Amino acid sequence: MTEGGLNASHRGGLIRRLAVYATSLACAAWILAAFGCGDPVGKYTDSSGTIVLELKPGGSATFSFAGVASQCSWAVDGTKLNVDCKGDIGKITFNVGDGGYLWGPPPSDSPLRKVRD
Repeated sequence: MTEGGLNASHRGGLIRRLAVYATSLACAAWILAAFGCGDPVGKYTDSSGTIVLELKPGGSATFSFAGVASQCSWAVDGTKLNVDCKGDIGKITFNVGDGGYLWGPPPSDSPLRKVRD
């Protein structure tokens, strides 16, 4: 027998689709909030100013450590920000934290904080 025009198997499928949709929407909202509306472009630095990462539109970046700059490219993969620099720096993966903070690989103990767009 149907209830409200749907039989039990159709209701179950509808509930599963709604649950997947709600979960996807929640994940997308979290990523957008972490990246300030989905755009990580801007300048990030650690608390001492020793490390500076400037993400530019179009996927180019500049990574500076102790005043020595390297040209890089960047891409977002979920909650990861992948930066690929020329020279000795190579590839670095940052985890995106609450408020758009970027947490680097060990031995980094200080997050990079966005200081401007």
